[in-house]
Amino acid sequence: MLELKKISKTFNPGTVNEKCALHDLSLSVPDGDFITIIGANGAGKSTLFGAISGSFLTDSGEILLDGQDVTLLPEYRRSKIIGRLFRIRCAAARRA
Repeated sequence: MLELKKISKTFNPGTVNEKCALHDLSLSVPDGDFITIIGANGAGKSTLFGAISGSFLTDSGEILLDGQDVTLLPEYRRSKIIGRLFRIRCAAARRA
């Protein structure tokens, strides 16, 4: 099970460019479930996946995988237990 407990992430805190991307987000995904994350540009989808995969640390909250706290594990250690795919947009899609 993947469990997020009140995770938050703010980029550029204390500056004019401050952006709260995630605020007290909690989510539980039981083993075997398939979920889809949708939202508008800037809604925090990529930030959510970056937080789960360890691309950066969250400002607060916990990330648990099968009961193991992975919140502070570096990305290279998480990559052994969490897979991640990146979207590749073709040139035709960029022109649309």
